[in-house]
Amino acid sequence: MTTDLAPGAGRRDPADRIDVPRSAGRVPFRLAVPPVSGVLRPRLVAVCLVLAAAAFLAFCVETAIGDIDLPLIDVMRALVGAGDPGTRLIVHELRLPRALAGLLGGIAFGISGALLQTMTLNPLASPDMMGITQGAGTAVVAGIVLGWDTGAGARPWDCSAR
Repeated sequence: MTTDLAPGAGRRDPADRIDVPRSAGRVPFRLAVPPVSGVLRPRLVAVCLVLAAAAFLAFCVETAIGDIDLPLIDVMRALVGAGDPGTRLIVHELRLPRALAGLLGGIAFGISGALLQTMTLNPLASPDMMGITQGAGTAVVAGIVLGWDTGAGARPWDCSAR
């Protein structure tokens, strides 16, 4: 079965287009492929870019500070794989894992705080509101009372560890 379509049947009439009024600080956009539209806030984009640059700078400074102080430019060269082999060894093997753990831990704390505040619909929400602090304290006390204080991965039924 075939269907004849009128010329331009799948196209929209320009008169049917909804114009979004431009307000201060908002720029509407529409992409054809993929079909996406939204509102872009230039101030929000600028703040996010400044914060990302500040986080990268703090990451580089943290990587540069240690028993052997390295110049910031040498650290940046080592991060991209160039520079002195000794500097690359210090940065990649000794300092980069610590700096990445700190960065990722901070990101995780920020996301968890944002989720907690979103779930409770309270911008001042904290873990003690949800009982997380009390639950952690209860688990510690239960572990001590039940004899699980021999260390991580210890078997409480193994009496030879004491």
